[in-house]
Amino acid sequence: YANPSYLEMFGCQSMDDLSGLPIMDLVAIDDQSKFKEFMREYMVADKVQQEDSQIDLEGLKSTNKRFKLKMEVSQSIYDSERCIQVVIRDQSQSQELEQKLKEASRRDVVTGLLNRQYFLGLLEKSLAIATEKGTRSVLFYIMLDNFNALREKIGVGASDPVVQNLGQVINSFAEGGALARFGDNVFTLLLSEKNVKEASDLAEKLCKELAETVTEVNRQSVLTTCSIGIALVLASAANPQDVLSDAHTACMEAVKRGGNSYEVYKAVVKSGQGGLKPSDIAKMIETSIEENRLSLRYQPIVSLHGETQEIYEIFLRMVDVKGETVPTNLLFSSAEQANLTIHLDKWVLKEAAKTLMKQHQEGHQTSFFIKLSDQAIRDENVILYIRKLLKSIQLPGDRFIFEISETSAINQIKLAKAFITTLKALGCKSALEHFGTALNPAQTLSHLPVDYVKIDSSFIKGLAMSPENQKAVKDIVQMAHESKKQTIAEAVEDANSITVLWQCEVGFAQGHYIQPPAEELDYDFSEE
Repeated sequence: YANPSYLEMFGCQSMDDLSGLPIMDLVAIDDQSKFKEFMREYMVADKVQQEDSQIDLEGLKSTNKRFKLKMEVSQSIYDSERCIQVVIRDQSQSQELEQKLKEASRRDVVTGLLNRQYFLGLLEKSLAIATEKGTRSVLFYIMLDNFNALREKIGVGASDPVVQNLGQVINSFAEGGALARFGDNVFTLLLSEKNVKEASDLAEKLCKELAETVTEVNRQSVLTTCSIGIALVLASAANPQDVLSDAHTACMEAVKRGGNSYEVYKAVVKSGQGGLKPSDIAKMIETSIEENRLSLRYQPIVSLHGETQEIYEIFLRMVDVKGETVPTNLLFSSAEQANLTIHLDKWVLKEAAKTLMKQHQEGHQTSFFIKLSDQAIRDENVILYIRKLLKSIQLPGDRFIFEISETSAINQIKLAKAFITTLKALGCKSALEHFGTALNPAQTLSHLPVDYVKIDSSFIKGLAMSPENQKAVKDIVQMAHESKKQTIAEAVEDANSITVLWQCEVGFAQGHYIQPPAEELDYDFSEE
């Protein structure tokens, strides 16, 4: 016996066609052996007593079209005789229904747009792509202005058609992006591979279009405007909520201006540093190059024994969009947390190379001390980048002196030695900075083939009045000379210290007393 409902399922014309058909012929040939084994196990005496058992198979219609099915086998009674009942369910229909239910769970009931929960998942994926591939998206936080007042005026029920109509208008600007109704009067739009200029142009058009849109509700003409906050989905964002918070903050700025406008989120240095998070600094770093907010400062390193070579140490500075300088300690700690130190290292190297080339063309044989991040020592691409720069500018490698801190070198002594050795092969020089504070500085020097040691500032401050510091400086100088390395005193702040350093046979000095870091390379190194 076969239930008539199976006629449609298997595409049979009559019950005679179906009832006389071996059940094996309802199963696709690829799954017949699987079905045989299933039935064999089911018919074993100790398993016949089971209430039911089921199996997923590929079925075969009379037209030879295949489809997914599930068979449930159980014991039954028919015409007072025991038999096996087989219930077959068309899984393709279940999958179609499941897909419809899944799609419905993603949608907002009123507008048919994506809902908040599903949008948050898309934003999380977008952030992951920014982190893994560097591909940025843009988030628009679109808030309808004065919505509460509007709802009180026309009624809660009448506000739904307004939201629905405005959602359709916004959707016409979505350009294939993901648009969601995020709240009662808030829409969020996620567009991939848009820059700030393109996003701003789109927001301006959207504000204008919504302001001109009229919704007819209960014989009333309803007009409203919107405020839009724009935020880049940056790899340095802590999480999706961080991006949303940025876009919401920008939107509130547009609201403060009276609405019907847009604002792009920009992380800025806040007065007193209150509330400034590492992620805020990281966002500034990630967009700093394209927004031209990085610059270099130059501090001279002068010989204490009559040499006139032009040597400077370069320092990186970054400002926010308002021109406020980001504190250096926050800049580098945040860059390290956000894995952006190589991003800064490469910019410094590129700009330093360009400046050295310009100096060479103007007749100056200038050399730069450049401090690289700890990560640079571990990244072989940095060496490749340095090699490429040297080849492009065609200058001697010794115009670059790369600094590594003593602490960093000790913590990764093998990597540091390999890095310095490779630099030397390129013709570059190297220096160990903040030297003398480790437990065994002589041992460190024996492992690292650097050209300079920069005596830590803790030994230089108050040097003229501290016999203890003077002895420490003399010991470091002797140690360096025995290793055939030149010495530099950091953070020199007074003339008396210069005299003592000369007496201690320190080779070079730098510090605010000589000249603070400056924007121009204008120090006079000539003997006077």
